[in-house]
Amino acid sequence: MLDKGTTYTAVLETSCGTITIELDHKAAPDTVASFVFLAEQGYFDGQFFHRVVDSIDVVQGGSPTGAGDGGPGYVIPDELSGTEHYTPGTIAMANAGANTGGSQFFVVTGPAGANLDGAPNYTIFGSVADGLDIAKRINGLMATDDGTYDGAPTEAVYIESVSIERSKTGSPVPSPGG
Repeated sequence: MLDKGTTYTAVLETSCGTITIELDHKAAPDTVASFVFLAEQGYFDGQFFHRVVDSIDVVQGGSPTGAGDGGPGYVIPDELSGTEHYTPGTIAMANAGANTGGSQFFVVTGPAGANLDGAPNYTIFGSVADGLDIAKRINGLMATDDGTYDGAPTEAVYIESVSIERSKTGSPVPSPGG
């Protein structure tokens, strides 16, 4: 259960450095509740960033197989306003279609993320507060940089751990399904 008036921050310790994410539970309460739950269960620990894409400046992780498939065994609903803007530092839930998000997420590392604005299909649930340079470094691990690369990083990059920090206290926010 998430608390109103509480700021949730995810600290991703990666093999390339630390990425700190401020989670936005006001805009995406179900998505943030799921991400926090999974992080606190150690779900992301040891997983690889399995995808980098230069046409949209994205680094993607959260696949339990490390191959871009799979999820936590449940799906969460999309939380879209229709006005999403995928600016550098945006954290969004990847999906395989409407209401199919689960654990795979992506970090927008540069201005090409705006190429997703025309079809805002990905729930934005946070933004990078610190460590965007780390995400950019991961995104730079491509076999080519000609605007067409979409695949695994050329070096294995993994999430060592994800911890959740809370600041302030407040009233409970209903958790998904509750």
